[in-house]
Amino acid sequence: MAKFTKEQIQEKLLNRKKRMAKLEVSLPDLEELDDQLALVELSALDVEYAQNASKGPDGETSEVMTLAGMVARSLVIHDTKERIFTDNHTGAIAEWGLLVLQPLGEAIRKGSAITRSEARKN
Repeated sequence: MAKFTKEQIQEKLLNRKKRMAKLEVSLPDLEELDDQLALVELSALDVEYAQNASKGPDGETSEVMTLAGMVARSLVIHDTKERIFTDNHTGAIAEWGLLVLQPLGEAIRKGSAITRSEARKN
């Protein structure tokens, strides 16, 4: 195995690309989208954004809005890697049924190594 210098290791870590994985679950009533969707690994900043954006006027964090923010940041078109939603779509995504949100959330958490407690942090 090759030995790397500190600078080479830094470069490799700083230039690491986020992983993308094809969405392996079929979304109810949206089967025509099978094999077209993918999820991009979320960064810690993506999760922090979703948490902060989900805080209501009372300062409480909405788990559904956090999940919607993570979906907006992670869901992409598989072939082009193009993000499907902007951060402005978070409210609309939160209105989706849980039959769609739940499997997306689980896949995002798994692909980004996020625990449920981390997704709920304030």
